[in-house]
Amino acid sequence: MNKVIDLLKLINLESEDTYIIIEDEHGEVVYPKDSEFLNENFIEHQTFSNKDIAYNNQTKKCYKYYVKNIVFENKEYKITVYEDVTCFKKEIKKLQRNLFIYQEQISQLKKDPVTNLYTRGTVESYFVQSLVASTLTDEPIYIIMCDIDLFKRINDKHGHIIGDRVLKRVANMIENSFSERGIVGRFGGDEFLIIAKANSKEEIIEEAELLRKKVQKIMFKTKDKFFNVTLSVGISCCEPIEIDENTDINIVIRKNIEKADMALYASKENGRNKLTIYKDDEQI
Repeated sequence: MNKVIDLLKLINLESEDTYIIIEDEHGEVVYPKDSEFLNENFIEHQTFSNKDIAYNNQTKKCYKYYVKNIVFENKEYKITVYEDVTCFKKEIKKLQRNLFIYQEQISQLKKDPVTNLYTRGTVESYFVQSLVASTLTDEPIYIIMCDIDLFKRINDKHGHIIGDRVLKRVANMIENSFSERGIVGRFGGDEFLIIAKANSKEEIIEEAELLRKKVQKIMFKTKDKFFNVTLSVGISCCEPIEIDENTDINIVIRKNIEKADMALYASKENGRNKLTIYKDDEQI
């Protein structure tokens, strides 16, 4: 038992909010002994907000858990650490309910009359809500800016009625691609702003790239000819941040949208009809 105590001191993990189980290389539990916590009838494992969660049916407590393998005195030990996140889970559920209510409310707000997408202000308000939620769920937010290439030329050549038709069609395609991941809005003119969630950066890139390829295949008809349009895309990623009384949310929102806009600008500078990812401290 003294060795186990030394081992606990070595890993320095145990506290009031954590529970530790130590197994030797044969899978035998060496710490703790005779604990009801180890009874499988009381423990239910699940995934919650991409985290490994264990729920104790007896104490009604929720634990985030992870496994750590270490070598101590030439022997291998498997350490499973359970961190009490009962209050954390309750807060997430409350926030998710509030976010659902908020989504229902914004669906009733005035939309852009041409594209029927949400206005810029509504999208930015949703961004604020998502930013607060991400501090609890530890999930990143993706900001996507899209712009119809050479749209002014379309208006000048074919007229504003045709131009509005192009805006509506492209807006509809963007909404169909991303509405289930978050919110889509008209940023201004022929620019669109998307706030979305995904399981990975690769997933969001794949979805945006698929959208870009779909748009370039659309054919628009005028009286005597057909023409197509292309889409330039810029993406930035907003990692979860610590929010306190000194955090200026508006500055956080503006800087992250600016990053996506810089990536969009790079797509246009590099020939249009491209997708660019913003990377901190790197030249795009």
